[in-house]
Amino acid sequence: MSNEHRNRGVAPSNAMQRRSLFSPFIVALLFGSPGLLGEAAAETSAQRPNLLWIISDDLGLELVAQLDEAGLAENTIVVFFGDHGRPHVRCKQWLYEGGLATPLIVRWPARLKAGQVRDDLVSLVDLPATCLEWIGEEVPDWMQGRSFADPDAAGRDYVFAARDRCGDAEDRIRSVRGDRLKYIRNFRPELPYMQTSIYKEMAYPVVHVLRSLHARGELSDDAARFMAETRPAEELYDLHADPHELHNLADDPAHREDLEAMRRRLDDWMAATGDQGDQQEDPAMVQSYRQQRQALYRRWLAARGLPENADPDALIAWWTSHYE
Repeated sequence: MSNEHRNRGVAPSNAMQRRSLFSPFIVALLFGSPGLLGEAAAETSAQRPNLLWIISDDLGLELVAQLDEAGLAENTIVVFFGDHGRPHVRCKQWLYEGGLATPLIVRWPARLKAGQVRDDLVSLVDLPATCLEWIGEEVPDWMQGRSFADPDAAGRDYVFAARDRCGDAEDRIRSVRGDRLKYIRNFRPELPYMQTSIYKEMAYPVVHVLRSLHARGELSDDAARFMAETRPAEELYDLHADPHELHNLADDPAHREDLEAMRRRLDDWMAATGDQGDQQEDPAMVQSYRQQRQALYRRWLAARGLPENADPDALIAWWTSHYE
């Protein structure tokens, strides 16, 4: 399939209408901005399904209705997914379930019965492999992803995740999750959970709420743990007994075998994928970027009439008045 151009000015409905009658198409809808990713090559078999990747719920229903009206719904695969968990504490940018559990909904009237729910372990790296199988192509051996197109095929026993520097917040975290156990390795345990992230300072009011409550000693023990200046080097959770990942079992002698087994699985995956997280970035580049972000934050504060040293309560007051 071709990906000859990217034109955010072309509505997906126009893209579908402009295509050859027998030419499959691929359209992606991004957050609030429809974009044409490319139409399939004209010689592609007309027996292959169309693919509609939806990453925006506000446009999704409208496009599904357009597919119905155009008579394309039966053989168009609609995929709704997210690339991370919600933007909240211990969610986006973290390897807890709140950051890794994302929506994945597939609609294909010609092949899939509506309303089915599967509890397979699936990673988003599996989606490209699945798409290839849907259109009748072989999945290359070098792909990490495993197709989940066949519900009877053997699925994954484990899924893996990684987090490195996000914006101006340096970090390196890796995890492996099975049906029951989740293992997280913090390569930078000296970093606080709440290290400065200008993105979050400007977009997460809860960051300032947490700091204010913590200063007054009003957080619960579980919530206060996220305000610690350091982290454990390893975390192990029983997701069946502890779905919110609050009780770290890494130091529990009763779970020593589980800990060692999950360590090995993560080590094997990192070796097999050539993990590059130990490669050092240019310190000057990182420092320059951090300074740019700090300058942005100062402008953000000034535009809201707040001083550079605005405390959490002042920021909470601004957020509260802004959204009343």
